[in-house]
Amino acid sequence: MIPSEYDHAAILEKAAEVLETEGWSQGRYVMHVSAWTNTYCAVGAIRRAVSGNIYLQMSQDLLWAATHTQNLLSSKLRQPITAWNDQSGRTADEVIDLMKETAKDIRNERKPA
Repeated sequence: MIPSEYDHAAILEKAAEVLETEGWSQGRYVMHVSAWTNTYCAVGAIRRAVSGNIYLQMSQDLLWAATHTQNLLSSKLRQPITAWNDQSGRTADEVIDLMKETAKDIRNERKPA
């Protein structure tokens, strides 16, 4: 199921799932490992989570949802998510943990006081 375009926590959780099940990469949105296997960087995983298929042109609403979700991570990191993802020594677990932690933070902000 594709998460709601405005549910950034669900988008991040789905993106983390994409990385856990399909794999993580650096340097490009999607890396073709074999004819049937792709791996994704953080941004590629977010786009895959939003659209279901990274190769399809996204509607303005879906593009906005993906971009805003990427910006949430960049704000938290205080640097572009693309640069952080591609840093030498970065691991898949760090990227997945960031997505899950940010999704949890978003959900906790929604709880009434």
